[in-house]
Amino acid sequence: IIVIGVGTGFTVYTGEYLSDRSAKPSIDIFVRIPYTLYLGPLNISAGVELQTFDFESPVNGIGLMGVANFNLVDTPYGAVYAHIGAGYLGSGLGTTVGAKFDYLIPNLGVPSVDGKLSATAFLKANATLDGGFEAGEDHTSSTGWANFGIALNYAL
Repeated sequence: IIVIGVGTGFTVYTGEYLSDRSAKPSIDIFVRIPYTLYLGPLNISAGVELQTFDFESPVNGIGLMGVANFNLVDTPYGAVYAHIGAGYLGSGLGTTVGAKFDYLIPNLGVPSVDGKLSATAFLKANATLDGGFEAGEDHTSSTGWANFGIALNYAL
């Protein structure tokens, strides 16, 4: 089952470089493919995450990262999993790491969507080399932030 999710995130912590900047909510879009690897009790799936970030110019942009999702535990209400990813974040390399909880939305009485909708609450940390040009002589600097959010998912 391929899962597609769309949501928004709100910044709860920033590194020193971003501390005096206001943060706008992010937009997060992700795609998860079915479990592809079983490593002991962990089911690992791959995916792609697209996110926006905006801490005023010059620290704003989009990120496109490949992620690995580690299913930690299944509950009667949904799955808890961790993710780690790397790729393009802004105009440089970036990483993301976090935890998510997928809440399975109960049957809505609409046969075409029953069992296919879930809501995901997430908390993640992001780091990028796209910290602006002020901090480093080589015109790169790193910065990071943590955000939480919620997404609505649909399983194909």
